[in-house]
Amino acid sequence: MINILISTSLFYCNAGSLKYNKLYKNIINSLDIFKKYNVKKYKIDIVIYHDETVPLFIINDLIKYDNVILVKKNKSVKREGCFWRYEAYDDYDYDMY
Repeated sequence: MINILISTSLFYCNAGSLKYNKLYKNIINSLDIFKKYNVKKYKIDIVIYHDETVPLFIINDLIKYDNVILVKKNKSVKREGCFWRYEAYDDYDYDMY
């Protein structure tokens, strides 16, 4: 089995932002696709680094998935939250990132 980790980050939530809402929905859609096709030779997890600006309804949607790892960080300063996703390489042991 090949263990795959997909890493992303959510920060500076703006409920009115189409881009932010599209990103969040893409994460959910990807999780649903992984579940639907459940390929046996891959184990796919998603780590999501986030700060307190992410609304609770998003966190609650994401924790429903067994293959989601949520990591809360201190509030992002400017765009530093973009780079949290690269920490996954150091924090987790997977075959592919």
